[in-house]
Amino acid sequence: MAAWIKCTNMFDDVIYLNIAEAIMITPLATGLSRVTFRQVEKDFVDVKESPADLIAAAKTASLP
Repeated sequence: MAAWIKCTNMFDDVIYLNIAEAIMITPLATGLSRVTFRQVEKDFVDVKESPADLIAAAKTASLP
């Protein structure tokens, strides 16, 4: 099941992530969060939202 959430990348662009495909959310020293996906080992995106905000958004996106 897809759980698309709206995020902001490091260039201030709005992007949408299928957070259901993520395997790890890591806070970075730069203040960004790295979302890593399961398909490819080096498939990740850095976003401005905190890990807590991403998890909260994922819970909301998963609701029917």
